Amino acid sequence: MRYVRVENSTIVSPPGPLPTSWRNFSGLHHMSAEILSSLGWLPYEIRDERTSPDQIEDGFRIDIGPTKVVKTRLWRDRTPTEMTQYLDEVNSASRRARQAAYTTEADPLFFKYQRGEIAEKEWADKITEIRTRYPYRSAP
Repeated sequence: MRYVRVENSTIVSPPGPLPTSWRNFSGLHHMSAEILSSLGWLPYEIRDERTSPDQIEDGFRIDIGPTKVVKTRLWRDRTPTEMTQYLDEVNSASRRARQAAYTTEADPLFFKYQRGEIAEKEWADKITEIRTRYPYRSAP
């Protein structure tokens, strides 16, 4: 678990493990949550409000409560321009991965098919499987 130190409703230490000693206190990791809270050491939690993989991060909110500090990552829908750029990047990566899979997986089957060593269906099934694994996406 990660902790932060809070003074006057302000975080004064970066998130991290609870120190074993601090000022004139030792064994902080053995103290109860109530004692730690009274010393200003609060558990630090990160939450994510993303509802779609197509969203883009839009900052964060930090809530300092009496028993814990919560950082919530905020997300927003992409603008049409951002969505077009994102889909171009996704499709470009998919195109490269697809091409590599064709070269290493499908092409050898095609040559076996040409030599009559396998049925055309085996090669065609591999093509379909690769297209399914690396799909192209269009705007919603």
